[in-house]
Amino acid sequence: MIQITLSLGSPSRYVFYFDTENTQISDTYYNPILTEDTNILYVHDERKLIYRDMFDASKMYREFIRDFSETAVPSNAVYQADIVNNTLHIKYFEGPDLEEKEEEIAL
Repeated sequence: MIQITLSLGSPSRYVFYFDTENTQISDTYYNPILTEDTNILYVHDERKLIYRDMFDASKMYREFIRDFSETAVPSNAVYQADIVNNTLHIKYFEGPDLEEKEEEIAL
């Protein structure tokens, strides 16, 4: 897997992936938070956290709506993410007061 990144200045970036074994090119993602195998986690439209297969959403697509805090770069509202035993563990800022939240989501 090759990752191609176009930096727009810290910390904004566009990223896409090329699977060298299957000769597939992914969609382009804005500031992805986490990748695991062919799955990717990113914030879309400031309120949606999306976990999907980076090449084919029909294989895996999960969407989580949260009241993420508005930040200069929307993905910065989610400041930590891990996947352990098929569970997504995230830490993020919520609402206008940047309240810290922690959550575990079964995938």
